[in-house]
Amino acid sequence: MLKKNKLTIPKTLFSNDEEEITAFFHTYCNGKAVAKLHGVIAKSMGGENMLSTTIIREDNLESLADIAYCPMIFQPYIEKEYELRIMYVDGEFFTGKINNSEHADWRVNQGNYTWSAYELPEDIKSSLTSMMKEMGLYMGAIDMIKGRDENYYFLEVNPQGEWGMLQKELNFPIAERIADNLIKRMRTNE
Repeated sequence: MLKKNKLTIPKTLFSNDEEEITAFFHTYCNGKAVAKLHGVIAKSMGGENMLSTTIIREDNLESLADIAYCPMIFQPYIEKEYELRIMYVDGEFFTGKINNSEHADWRVNQGNYTWSAYELPEDIKSSLTSMMKEMGLYMGAIDMIKGRDENYYFLEVNPQGEWGMLQKELNFPIAERIADNLIKRMRTNE
């Protein structure tokens, strides 16, 4: 695990090199990892027409030959209580918790999952704010999990990530805050 801006970040590899991925798996993953494809694959968070976050085990390593054409993100698998999708807009947090602990990607295994509003601890908000400022991002969709070990784990931030489900399911005023922020930035020439 890595600590940056007081956030716990799983060891992460972005690669399409079969040998490098295999070495990473054996060094850091204790027999189980997650792999995520990043690219323009899907148009919605509905789970259709997309490549999902997948669990990788030892027997999957035999199928890595085609990875040369498709770089992916790899991280050790962390047993989780639940997932958080956090929409950050210029210091404001809109956080949804989805009751998914069994699957690597809730979008594919859509069962009786529900979103609920979630209040992040102040230290996590402070750490995320520091990270966003360091990266020069005034908005972004942040993925975190709460591990079964009670720790919060930062997984990734997507400056153009999906947030519509949070506005729809939880009535968060995200679109309004983004619009307000854009108008403010236009007026101040930021």
